[in-house]
Amino acid sequence: MRIVVPFATAARARCSRARSITNWAPRWGHAIIDNRPGAGGAIGTASVAKAAPDGQTLIFAASSHNVTALLGANPPYDPIKDFAGVANIGAQSYVLMASAAVPAKTVAEFVEHARANPGKLNYASAGHGSSSHLAMAYFASLAGLDMMHIPFKSTADANNDVLAARSHAAIVPNVGAIPFVKDERIRFSA
Repeated sequence: MRIVVPFATAARARCSRARSITNWAPRWGHAIIDNRPGAGGAIGTASVAKAAPDGQTLIFAASSHNVTALLGANPPYDPIKDFAGVANIGAQSYVLMASAAVPAKTVAEFVEHARANPGKLNYASAGHGSSSHLAMAYFASLAGLDMMHIPFKSTADANNDVLAARSHAAIVPNVGAIPFVKDERIRFSA
């Protein structure tokens, strides 16, 4: 059995969840965890779509599973036809992570600052169509913000850009943000 984890974010946490699947079904035997990050999860997901439909290759999919495929002109997989759901493993919470270089300490202050500076702020994400991209784009749309999207290969890369104050903000999974809770270079809002 091969379980593909198509994200670099908190790979250790996702891999431990993926490994726990083998505890649920001992008849599966040994499972190989295959980390294949990139393109908002599309690289690893496309590899599973091309695998033999014999139940021996699973994908540890996330909310961006459907959207990522639909963003390209020639999607590498059909998110509905190429997969069959097996189990819901859990839910993920997200937080707004802003650079301390942004003079805002709350979500309301961040929105106010971004509105006062249209087109001058940017946000990082784990790639086009990733859940972090979609969440921040939706947030910006609802709040009426004009911000530039800076896509990265992973949440870890996006986090690093916010930590270095090159990107102003990101909406990230809480599991990817936990290591930085006490880091003074950033601020969080749930």
